[in-house]
Amino acid sequence: MGLAERQAACEAAVREAGAVARRYFEGGVEVLEKTGPQDLLSVADQECEALLVARLSAAFPGDGFQGEEGAAGLGDGASAGVWVIDPIDGTNNFVRGDPMWCVSVSYNVGDCTELGVIYDVMADHLFSARRGAGATLNGARKLAVSTRHDGDLGRAMVCVGTSTQAPRACFAGLMRSLADTGCGLRFGGSTALALCYVAAGRWDAYYEYGTNTWDALAGHLLVTEAGGRVTPFPVRDADGRIETRRHKTYAAAPDLYDALDAHIEASRALA
Repeated sequence: MGLAERQAACEAAVREAGAVARRYFEGGVEVLEKTGPQDLLSVADQECEALLVARLSAAFPGDGFQGEEGAAGLGDGASAGVWVIDPIDGTNNFVRGDPMWCVSVSYNVGDCTELGVIYDVMADHLFSARRGAGATLNGARKLAVSTRHDGDLGRAMVCVGTSTQAPRACFAGLMRSLADTGCGLRFGGSTALALCYVAAGRWDAYYEYGTNTWDALAGHLLVTEAGGRVTPFPVRDADGRIETRRHKTYAAAPDLYDALDAHIEASRALA
């Protein structure tokens, strides 16, 4: 089966996983720490990832998987596509009752992300993109990045991801630098959903010092298909496996990209 069939199956599976996550969100969920107090895991993460793998592997038994919570498999050969799954992006928001969280899945062949599907569960907004076919919201509205800023950072709304991976000097330097431009600043707590906001024109740019493939790949494709510009994010490592190291995530409307990137790179030099 082709990409259109995979996109439809993924959209259905993501909606189903979102319904499971919502029941936990509204009813309470046990929370565990992974690597520290700001890196959390819930039973909902594990159950949603297992559901997504079950649905997609049943439909496409030759495909591989890489999930944030441990799902992994190479598929039936080097040419097989790989689904990269973040069952709940924004777990810290999720466990605190903040509705800014989502389910994010991408489908990748070689070094290319072919499909990206992100479900903002509490808003019932399904963002979906297929390479070369554009990006949509709930299957109807075509997404396009914002142009209201007229290329002026002082008119832009910029979201910055807060990460324990970022050296404090870098984050503080960027905040000072951006504040001097007069741009509006936002903090979301979900990389995938923030990238959807850029694709939908709600925000003009998003930056985070270091994110994982499961946080970024689906959203990067959405922004690209909505006419935005993104920093290249590696799908695979030097050995051909799905990349698991963190990388810079940056997406913006094209006429803001270079000006904002100058502020970002200046702050990264403070590390």
